[in-house]
Amino acid sequence: GGVAEAVAESVAACDPHLRAAMYHNILLVGGNAKMPGYKERVEQEVRSLAPAGYDVRVFLPEEPIEYAWEGARICSNQPGFQERHSVDRATWDLMKKAGRDQHDIWSDKMQPRLHIPSAVSEPVEERKAKELPPEPARVVSQPTKSMPGNTEEVGSVTTPPERSLP
Repeated sequence: GGVAEAVAESVAACDPHLRAAMYHNILLVGGNAKMPGYKERVEQEVRSLAPAGYDVRVFLPEEPIEYAWEGARICSNQPGFQERHSVDRATWDLMKKAGRDQHDIWSDKMQPRLHIPSAVSEPVEERKAKELPPEPARVVSQPTKSMPGNTEEVGSVTTPPERSLP
């Protein structure tokens, strides 16, 4: 399969309530994204693979090669990122000795922090039937401890409908 198939398989692997938001916020990054007509082709192919009723949107940033790196840099500089998204060797070894497998270890670390309003998580026809305007996905703020004694809260981020999720 190609890129469109990989996108459709990835979205299908998500929780059902996230799928509409995922199809609505596809972001192309990397050097291939700069090929003429690539965005349009991927959008058309994904639309043909997506279940009926889902609104497919594909975004192409101005600099698709640097975009992923910039997003990773921003995320990794967030307070508490290292603590939430990594495990040191000693902790890993202790968890493995306790009989935990890799999936269990990462499941504990990577708790979902994304809130998808119900209007976005429904197929287009159901949303229109209820006459609800689409709402963007939001990252829900959560207290973090980046340093001992620090309990500052990371602010909520709301993604406008016309922009993609980073």
